[in-house]
Amino acid sequence: MLTIEIILLLLLLTAVSSLLTLRFRQKVPQPVILIALGVGAGLAGMNVRLHPELFMFVFLPPLLFADAFRMPLREFGQLRGPILFLAFGLVVLSTLLCGYAIHWILPVLTLPVCFTLAAALSPTDTVAVSSLIKGRRVPTRLLQLLSGEALFNDASGLVCFRFAMADALTGEFSYQQAFGTFMLVACGGLAIGAVVAHGWPRD
Repeated sequence: MLTIEIILLLLLLTAVSSLLTLRFRQKVPQPVILIALGVGAGLAGMNVRLHPELFMFVFLPPLLFADAFRMPLREFGQLRGPILFLAFGLVVLSTLLCGYAIHWILPVLTLPVCFTLAAALSPTDTVAVSSLIKGRRVPTRLLQLLSGEALFNDASGLVCFRFAMADALTGEFSYQQAFGTFMLVACGGLAIGAVVAHGWPRD
């Protein structure tokens, strides 16, 4: 399918999922409906191939920007310790533990392949978290913690995924290179965000 057709199809599925969420009076989380619609589209023979670069450029930045814009700075400063620990330490720890667990369940898969799968699953998604707990009684502090963590965990998740896949394909892994790339992605993203926030017009 062409890129424009893929984008239109995804927008259509998103609109249908919103209507179904209202139809079920939000008893079924919208991410679950989206997954069901995606599976249905695949079973219907729709061959959708979305390049990762397109997703990272078109879809992810607006979503993260909207959630970051709604994140209160004062509460973020108060929770910065737990947020950074969850975003970086917990993602790496989850990748390691889940990788070994997957390898124990499916020994036919090599450890690097298991780590690659675990790295893809370890970071939480701020949009999914917000959708799942929307309309439910959740402490505000917990919601802010989860939302703040989801804004930063992509850096550690992407680095873990990249080097686990490289190890699976080439059999080579460098801790120094992994740490350097992680610092570049994390600190570079923070620096760019700080510059944009400083130059953003204020009322």
